[in-house]
Amino acid sequence: MPVAASHPTEKQVFPVPSVQTGVSMGVAEYLRYAEAATRRHQYYEGKCWIMPGASFEHSLIATTTRRILGNTLEETECLVLDNDMSIHIPASRAYYYPDACIVCAAPEVDNNESLRNPVAILEVLSPSTEEFDQNAKFADYRKIESLEHYLLIEQTQVAVTHHARTPAGTWAVATTVTDLAGSLTITLAGVAVTVPLAAIYRRVFPAA
Repeated sequence: MPVAASHPTEKQVFPVPSVQTGVSMGVAEYLRYAEAATRRHQYYEGKCWIMPGASFEHSLIATTTRRILGNTLEETECLVLDNDMSIHIPASRAYYYPDACIVCAAPEVDNNESLRNPVAILEVLSPSTEEFDQNAKFADYRKIESLEHYLLIEQTQVAVTHHARTPAGTWAVATTVTDLAGSLTITLAGVAVTVPLAAIYRRVFPAA
């Protein structure tokens, strides 16, 4: 069962960090700042980073994909969560806000309202964050023992890449789909979930 979140009675205000350089701070300091901040901030490498705003296409793709997954998994034990759900990775002392995550077991939510046991994470790639999402952030996500799927969706072209944990515990690209006529299939809680790319990109790259 989720652990009840704690809320400090007084919120300490910190300077807004720079998105270019980040501001060094400890985990406790970051959590106090994040509680009081009006915008979301990620924490990694001992620094607090303000999250840039998303483009219209980014938001539309993320919202559409969450809806498709949520509708498909409605009758299962899985829950599809949006980008307000933070992910805590104790092994790297990181806190991230993915565009979507899925949990198919009892949610493990810590006192800072952060999820620790997602089975799948989805990121919509932006030009400013693409390299980070594909490399450093993915390296942190791989430290989550429960994680089995990592989905990367391009917003400037039709392309979805599915990284999956193998039975041996390593990670590999399960599939990359680059055709609007194609679809992505992942298995969650024993249910094969198929997501047509035409649905993901319906109002971004409408079929000719």
